[in-house]
Amino acid sequence: MAKRTELSAYTAARKHIVENLDGEYDTHIYYGRYYMAQALFQSDYDSWVKWNRILIQRVQNECNDDGSVGSSTYGKSYSTGISLLALALNYRLLPVYER
Repeated sequence: MAKRTELSAYTAARKHIVENLDGEYDTHIYYGRYYMAQALFQSDYDSWVKWNRILIQRVQNECNDDGSVGSSTYGKSYSTGISLLALALNYRLLPVYER
């Protein structure tokens, strides 16, 4: 919503994701994690910190013997890559990851 925090849709979306930090969607799990990371990081940093701890644990639990993370219908490369992008907010390497 491009930092348009005055929109009612922004407020409703923020409320929904903050209230559902422990949940995951049944479809497109990795895609959802990536955008959840972005949304929380931009809208509610304290909630992002809590959710990020959950994400780190989930990714660690999904590590495969070959170093990849989980798997998806798009393959291990996708699930690994997008998991790393969701975790990349911890390092603030890209301008898009700035607050």
